[in-house]
Amino acid sequence: MNLSGFQRPRSKRYGGLAGISLVCAADVMAVRYDDTGGNCTAITLKPGVSFAGYDFCDDEAFYTETALFSAGVCKTVHELCFTVPRFCPVSGGAVAGLVNSSREGVIAIVTTSCGDRLLVGHTPELGAGFPLRLSSAAGTTGAKSTDDTARTVSLRCESISYSRKIAGEQLSVIREQLSVIREQLSVNSNEL
Repeated sequence: MNLSGFQRPRSKRYGGLAGISLVCAADVMAVRYDDTGGNCTAITLKPGVSFAGYDFCDDEAFYTETALFSAGVCKTVHELCFTVPRFCPVSGGAVAGLVNSSREGVIAIVTTSCGDRLLVGHTPELGAGFPLRLSSAAGTTGAKSTDDTARTVSLRCESISYSRKIAGEQLSVIREQLSVIREQLSVNSNEL
C-alpha cells in the first residue's frame, strides 16, 4: 500500500470552532456523499425538522478525532466539547434536550474557525449507526459573585473513519423532496 503523504495547505490554520449545529439522529432521513465517499453533499431531514445551533462561550469549544489501533482494528474516537454561558433554566433546558436525545444520539455539523464544515456522527460506512451521545454535562454557579457561570457539554462517539467535510458553500438540506415523494407514492398506490 502506498502512502499518500501530506503537503501543507496554504490556507488559514486557526484553532477553535466557529459554530455547532445538532440534530437528533432519528430525524435524519438520508445523507449523500460524493462518489469517493470523501465529502458530504446533502442531508435529508424529516419534515419540520432543522439543525439546532448551539451558541458557546468564546474560545470554549473544540472537536477532536483520535485514531486508535488495537488488536488489528482501527477505530476513531470523536469528541465535541463546548461551554454554554450562564447556569440558568434556559441553558439547563438545552442540556436536558441533549440528555434526552442520548439514546438515539445526535449528528453534528461542526464549523471550524477556518470555515471548514464537518459532519460528525454519520459516516458512509456506518450511516448513523454510531452517532454522538452525551458523554458528560456539568454546570457551575461559581463560588463568588465575580465567577463565571456556565455549563460544559461533551459529546462522544466511536466509528471506523474520520469525519467528512461538507462540500460546497451551502449544505443542501432537503425537505421538499420528501413531500414530492409522498405525493408520488400516493398517486402510484391509487393506480394499483
